[in-house]
Amino acid sequence: MAGGSPSKRIAAAPEDNRAAGLLARLERDTRHEARFDARRFDQSDGLDVEQFNLSADYRFADGRGRIGPRLAYAAFDPFGGPGDIFTVTRIGASGSWRISDAVDFNATIGVDSLDGPGPGGTSDFLTYDAYATLFPDDRWRIDAGVQRFTFDSEPTLRNRLVADQVKASADFMPTERSRISVRAAYADFSDGNRQRWWQAEFEQRIALAPRLHIGLRYTGTDFRLVNQEGYFSPDEYHSLEATVRLDGQAGPRTFYGIRASAGGERDVGGADRFIVSGSAYLRHQLSPSFDVEPAYDYSSSSAASSTGFTRDIARISLIMRF
Repeated sequence: MAGGSPSKRIAAAPEDNRAAGLLARLERDTRHEARFDARRFDQSDGLDVEQFNLSADYRFADGRGRIGPRLAYAAFDPFGGPGDIFTVTRIGASGSWRISDAVDFNATIGVDSLDGPGPGGTSDFLTYDAYATLFPDDRWRIDAGVQRFTFDSEPTLRNRLVADQVKASADFMPTERSRISVRAAYADFSDGNRQRWWQAEFEQRIALAPRLHIGLRYTGTDFRLVNQEGYFSPDEYHSLEATVRLDGQAGPRTFYGIRASAGGERDVGGADRFIVSGSAYLRHQLSPSFDVEPAYDYSSSSAASSTGFTRDIARISLIMRF
């Protein structure tokens, strides 16, 4: 930063509110953190989903590293009534290490215990998400990683479907106000299917206070086996969307964010469809150590979730730093 660190700038100019705000945010980001999330899903396939997540991060080496446990519980009720409920309990750990200004590693690993009705009993699956991030310079970011995950529809839960995926992305900023991103992934499914997925996105910042971005996003995917039970698997799929992103501050301790997109999608054998998605959050700092954040997400796109259904998600998060 030009002019030295925030603490030095404050000492030299106590009235520099920007440096004081930046220093306060940096200090918050390097503190230990505990977080609780509760989510409620409303899906067009009628599946009733409740999910609870508990996590903690211990930060060390002046914030360059973090490590902590992860605990998640989800209940899936296909009929919205008593009985025939699937539950998934995940116990795991997450960590990251910033080796240098140019290299960062992140990894989360856990065991998903799936318990469903019928004679199948409980099944345990190793899941993980690990990736490396490279920052060649201030304008480039490159990510590459591997992931193993389970699915969240009634048929995929009943069939114990699991996917192994490799993924990569690159972000380039031609100017400080614009970004070009490309992303790709390849996945093998435990039912014998394979998926290729790719995406390209352009985004331009048109205002600073609040920060307003507009953009355009293209997404494509194809599957080896089509119309598999329980998840969206077309022979070929394409979508094109206009995007809007807004982030700002509504008060000294209140922050907000809004995301929205609209466009069209088509899969082979299907008609063109209009799609829309949006999300919003509001974070309020109740104290220097405690935040509350309600949020809401909606999408009508067939490709927005693994199941291919429209989905609403209401969330409340409690974040404590110490």
